[in-house]
Amino acid sequence: IPAVGRDCDAWKRAIAQWYHGDPSQGLHVPLKDWPASWHTGSMRLVTGTLYSNRKLLAEE
Repeated sequence: IPAVGRDCDAWKRAIAQWYHGDPSQGLHVPLKDWPASWHTGSMRLVTGTLYSNRKLLAEE
């Protein structure tokens, strides 16, 4: 999951990753469409937290 930075538009990029992905950064599948195996199980420490953070922002 690509970093979104810490500037004032970071939240917009995070929401865009959730709904649209970010092909220019290698995120070709929007996070909302990820299968559970990509952010749980053995990958939960790598992608689980970022996935959950993006989901929280998008659903608020």
